[in-house]
Parts: sequence; C-alpha cells; structure tokens
Amino acid sequence: MDMNNPIYIENDYIPTEAIVPDEAIEKVEAQPQPQIPVPEAAPADTAAKISVGISSLIGSRKVQQDCARADDPEKYRENNIFLAVMCDGMGGMTGGEIASNLVVTKLFDAFYSFEVAGKAPAFFRYMVDELDKAVYNLTDENGHPLHSGSTLTAVIIEGRSLYWVSVGDSRIYLKRGGEIVCVTEDHNYSLLLERKVKSGAITREQADNDPEKDALISFMGIGGVRYIDINPNPVELMDGDCVLLCSDGLYRVLSKEDIGSIIDSFYENTSIAAEALTNAAVGMGKRNQDNTTAVLLRFTEGSRPAEAAL
Repeated sequence: MDMNNPIYIENDYIPTEAIVPDEAIEKVEAQPQPQIPVPEAAPADTAAKISVGISSLIGSRKVQQDCARADDPEKYRENNIFLAVMCDGMGGMTGGEIASNLVVTKLFDAFYSFEVAGKAPAFFRYMVDELDKAVYNLTDENGHPLHSGSTLTAVIIEGRSLYWVSVGDSRIYLKRGGEIVCVTEDHNYSLLLERKVKSGAITREQADNDPEKDALISFMGIGGVRYIDINPNPVELMDGDCVLLCSDGLYRVLSKEDIGSIIDSFYENTSIAAEALTNAAVGMGKRNQDNTTAVLLRFTEGSRPAEAAL
C-alpha cells in the first residue's frame, strides 16, 4: 500500500438501547440517539465510475439462502450515490431464503424512497431496526413464526465516500493496491470468547476449541439487534479501489491473501473476478460447502475505462 494513502478504518458498535424511533429517515438526525456524526456529502465527481460483479453459487446445500443486489452503476453517474447489499439467510428449508430476500428488497425500497444523501450512517442505523423487526415477524402459511434470520452487509458510495453496515458474520473487504483489509467484525460467539481471552477468564485454547464459537450473536430477525457495525466517518475511495461483500462460504475457504490475488488476476473485469472468487471457493471441494456469494465493486475515476473485456 502507498503509505501516503493508508486506509483508516473506524467503526461504531451500537448497543441495543440505541434504537432509532419509527419516524421517516429525514427525522432521524434530529433524534437524541443514537449519536452518529454524519459527514457532509462528498462533492460530485462526474468522471467517477463503479464497476459491478456479482456471483452466487449454491455449493453443496439444497437451497440458495444468499441474496445479493447492486444498484445500476449508471444511476451512480447520474445521482452520485450507489448501494450494494449481500445477505446470508438462515432457518429451515426456505426460511433463510425468504429472510435474506426480504432484507435486500426492503433495504433497496427504502434507499429509493428516502433522501439518503448526506445521511448514510443514520439511514443504515434506522434500517437495521426496521429490517430486524420485519424478519422477526415473518410467518409461514399457517401464521406460525418462521424463526428465520439473515446477516446483512451493505455499502453506500456517495461521491467517493464509502459507508458500510454489517450485522452478522458476512464480511466487507477493501482492497487498495496490493493491500486488502476486512473492515468489519464477525458478530459470532468468537467475538465474546476473544474478550474473555483478553480478560484472562479463559485460555486461547479454550476459545479456539469452543463448539459454539461460530454461533451468531447478532443478525436480522433476532428481535433486538445487539451488535451493529457502522462507520460514521467514511473511507475516501481512491482510483482503483475494490470493495468486496461476501458470505462466509467464501472467506471460510479462501484466505484474505487468496481473495486479493484472485481480484488482481481478473482486475479489469469485475464480473469475471466475482465468478473466479466463488468458483475458487466451491472448487476447493470442501465437504458441506455453504452457499458462496461475492459482490465485487471497483471504483475508478478520470478517463480510465470502468470495464474492459478480457
């Protein structure tokens, strides 16, 4: 990485009590809590472009419970704002599929309905509560609770300012030059075990061998989200930066270095790069391979082409 342009990461982990009231998003900033500083919108850059690649494979599962969607890049060039979402559903045969699709659909509906410009962190915080309630209240055809859930990862790019939200254990990576970093934390029991290790309550070996370490402690549909990963201050994207949203079916098989190397190999075409990522993960032949999804974004500016055919 060019040390003159390092990646600064700042997240807010908001407790359960900080619930945004059920008013329209235009009123969120006026509420006394949560205290989220909302930066001014970045100036428009009419030359900036976003290239998008999405790939999703079912793996060895019977049902595809991942759901992903990205805004039309042309809308970004017109409106200077862009949304991408990736969710990993859970619960029953079709419950996870229903939950993840609901979260993606409702988040995009709200994005198109509200005035989000200049309010991305507040918008994300408001929607986490709304989406959690929507999934929690899902019922089957007989009116019985569906008991489903979904992770949530989403990014908004406004100008060149990158904002994100994460609930659960799906991840967001940012790649700049030869460096790649995961900007989110996994909201599973390992997070609490790590705190116990640091406090001396348990040993590292006990934490690593805990059978519940991968159990989620925060997700859409839990009925009161406890851990929310939001960056109130944006990361300013630079020409050539890549952003990856992915399910655990990808990162549990491919290392961070593998992911970065594959993106580099197919850098000029995000669609092919996204397919290469999911194919590499599923191609490892892991037993019980989970659904595997990658949403890859590349930010470019100036006269450089947004996408080049290989």
